[in-house]
Amino acid sequence: MARQDIEEQVRKSPTPRFPLRRWNALSSRFELPCFNLDEKLLYMGSFKTPGWYMPPHYHEHFELNVIAGGSGRFYTHNVVYHVKEGDLFLSKPGEHHRGFSDNDSPLQVYYFGFNPERFSSLLTSFYQINTCHVTGNRTKALLPLCEAMLAEAKLEKPFHTAAIHGMFLQLLAYALRIFQENVSTPGTQQGISKHVRQALEHIHRKPLTSASETAAHVHMSRSHLARLFRKEVGMSIGEYVRTIRLDQAKHLLKETDAPISAIADELGFASVHSFSSSFKRCTGKSPSEYRKLLYNKPTFDDEA
Repeated sequence: MARQDIEEQVRKSPTPRFPLRRWNALSSRFELPCFNLDEKLLYMGSFKTPGWYMPPHYHEHFELNVIAGGSGRFYTHNVVYHVKEGDLFLSKPGEHHRGFSDNDSPLQVYYFGFNPERFSSLLTSFYQINTCHVTGNRTKALLPLCEAMLAEAKLEKPFHTAAIHGMFLQLLAYALRIFQENVSTPGTQQGISKHVRQALEHIHRKPLTSASETAAHVHMSRSHLARLFRKEVGMSIGEYVRTIRLDQAKHLLKETDAPISAIADELGFASVHSFSSSFKRCTGKSPSEYRKLLYNKPTFDDEA
């Protein structure tokens, strides 16, 4: 099938909104927003299915695949990556991808959908992984963690939520370490450029900054930085800034009693209505609904 035909059939895979637990001899899946509404880990699962095929799709979060056995292929746009036991495959928000299992050696995969935590170095680090989707070497060390996380989800023993999230943070840190230690893998990019790194640091320091201000800070034209940023980070400067602002909004709603109008103003939105609309479009909940579900706090009268 031609690449154009594939791209026309790409579908959006929605972020899970409701808890789901499913497992059998060949596959398991757990969608986890039900675990105290912590959105860092969205879902996790595993499969070992002969003839497995994942059609072209994309989603709004990262997805890490740990290959536990077998072999197959993952595609991002027009690039094919052959994977085997011990490899990692990372897809980023908005990145079209699909996958196949080799018929003579079915893939066995652990997979995790996640959003790195607010202002964590993990967020920038995962965006820095550009064409380095697949890497092997010491990834087998991750398998005990993957197995233990799914076991906790199935058994639901006391404090299993804390255990899962603790192990997941370890998994992310180990995965990043492995990616960074394998930058010499053929076809990979050697990190990000100095200007884009400076732009990312500036945006994290001043999330309300404009693209023009960011370009001036790194002494580069806006158009040149925009092209370089999208190439190396995988999204536009504006999209990245909106991600930071959304994370800030969640933090303020969770950690403060500030009125919705004050949060909207602090984050640079033109109105409470525009803030509420943007927040609900990204999370499925209005700001006051999000706050009320987390802490059973009352809604504020000033929300549109």
